[in-house]
Amino acid sequence: MNIRKAFLSTALSLIVAVMAIASTPYTFVTETSTSSSKTYAEIKKVVKSIDFDMEKFDDQVVKVQFMINADNELVILRINNDDAEYLLKRTLNYKELKENDLTVNKVYILPISFKKGITS
Repeated sequence: MNIRKAFLSTALSLIVAVMAIASTPYTFVTETSTSSSKTYAEIKKVVKSIDFDMEKFDDQVVKVQFMINADNELVILRINNDDAEYLLKRTLNYKELKENDLTVNKVYILPISFKKGITS
């Protein structure tokens, strides 16, 4: 009987913990709200300095999901393009930013457009 109670209490604790994690307070912000930000402009400047193989990326939009941590560093969460992921993560992940006009621990989505040799 004690084993059954221990198992049930452990299972209940695990369920409560999973539900708490699943309801994290992150909100997703689309590119329209970041496009006028100074941080967006700073990230865009860094991305333009990356040497991309434009034949791979021509006419594509890569979406970068990121957040800003408490140390004002860019934390890359997800990139929807495997070819661009290595270059972008290597360059941007944990890069300390000068600007700080975005909210800490909020998830942002930044689109990067590749069009005929122009990155924007």
